[in-house]
Amino acid sequence: MWQTLHTDMLDDFAVCRKMEMPETEQVEWAWKIASRYWQQVKEIYKDYVFTECQKEVAFYKVIKPAFTGYIEFFSILHEALELHGGQEKSYSFWQHEYRRLEQFSARHREFVEYYVSGRTCYDLQYFTAGSYSQDYVISGPYDIDGNCISSHDHLVASLLGEEMYHGYVKEKLAYQ
Repeated sequence: MWQTLHTDMLDDFAVCRKMEMPETEQVEWAWKIASRYWQQVKEIYKDYVFTECQKEVAFYKVIKPAFTGYIEFFSILHEALELHGGQEKSYSFWQHEYRRLEQFSARHREFVEYYVSGRTCYDLQYFTAGSYSQDYVISGPYDIDGNCISSHDHLVASLLGEEMYHGYVKEKLAYQ
């Protein structure tokens, strides 16, 4: 079910990229698309009772970030394009932005190493709803209602968003 929604979301992004409008508007539309699809997924799963821990872990470790990672990416990109002037940026600006992924990875080194390595020993602690602590979690705007949250899914979404942004910046630097 979620794979179909994910494929549809990617198809909608492709349509959005072909639209004749400024890049900042395309990014706004793409953010809305990602948010809409995440809301659909959240609606499906909000009352779902996971009968197996592995399914719950998969939801918070894979499924949710597959959508919220795009929300993160388009938020970062929108800020870079809109809040910093919107016009073509200097090479030095993009060089600075290129280091964002490295800085994020350094700030969250332990978790990023865990996630990237494919280890699973802390999955039940990191990726189940019962692990959520309001005092600990710093989540995205997509979690404002408090539904469908684990203690670390926002870090996966942020990492995926930073990786996508890193690719975008790398392309920008190649063309300057």
